[in-house]
Amino acid sequence: MNIVFLDDEDFLFPLIKRYFSMLNIDRFLCTTSPIDAYNFIINENCNYLLIDYNMPDIPDINKYVKTIPSNIKIVIVSGEDNSFIEDNIQFIYKFLKKPFVIDDLKKILEQ
Repeated sequence: MNIVFLDDEDFLFPLIKRYFSMLNIDRFLCTTSPIDAYNFIINENCNYLLIDYNMPDIPDINKYVKTIPSNIKIVIVSGEDNSFIEDNIQFIYKFLKKPFVIDDLKKILEQ
């Protein structure tokens, strides 16, 4: 399984990397760069994109997710209310509310 975690809060990356390791996910990218995320998705046969809802470098999240191949499962990660987000973003597979624990992540990846 290949996963991209795209978030502007890079202080989360050590925790996310630990979660991925505990879930035996060895191919992943944690990045603040939408371009690096996109390149990994295209070049690494990615399965999931976990993307923060409020990315400063992505003014229109709908436009960004439309560029992602349709076979990629897009998980929106946010501290905001998921009903608002789910109503305003197309192509969402799941929603993951911050802060989350490993079991929350595991449930999404096992579905």
